[in-house]
Amino acid sequence: MPRSANMDAPDLGPIDEYIPIPEEFWSFADDGPFQKCTVCNIPLLEEGKLYLIEKAFKNSEVVFEYAMCIDCHQNLRQDLSAQSLRLIDHYFDEHVDLVKRRQRLMESYDEDISPWLSECLVTGKALDQCNEYQIMTLCDGDDMLFTYIPCLLSGEAMESIQSLLSKKTKERLDGFVDDFLGLPPEAKIRTPYIG
Repeated sequence: MPRSANMDAPDLGPIDEYIPIPEEFWSFADDGPFQKCTVCNIPLLEEGKLYLIEKAFKNSEVVFEYAMCIDCHQNLRQDLSAQSLRLIDHYFDEHVDLVKRRQRLMESYDEDISPWLSECLVTGKALDQCNEYQIMTLCDGDDMLFTYIPCLLSGEAMESIQSLLSKKTKERLDGFVDDFLGLPPEAKIRTPYIG
């Protein structure tokens, strides 16, 4: 998720807006909610266990998916180059007002997830116009939280983000893909977003 979602945007305080994890964020492979962290295998469905879910699609087919506990996410972020993280943060700061987006969606739609995933967070491109896209969200146990995500990133936005990554960061993310997602080279259309 963009750094802005954690550091630059106002603190959300205790988050009261949550719903049971919607099917959009269920595991395609398991046909239900993710049960464990893709990296460390700890159980995820216990209350108080924070984790991220990311799913990538091409032509409406799931290309990859994972759930990652916050500890593993922070460890992976620490392995990425500081320059890449700064550039990604700057990119989101320039293109997205996360505070206004959240206020608008929470006031207008409350806990309906479809508007949160109806267009690209960065470009505004409609979901039905995206051949490739990625969705992500934050969960606590068996609930999804409405923080500054859930969100959708179009293929174009992901290309822009990938162009900001250093060689070190690309290699580390490729290592994550090889170690945990098991994608063949021809399926590696997008790098997971570990922002």
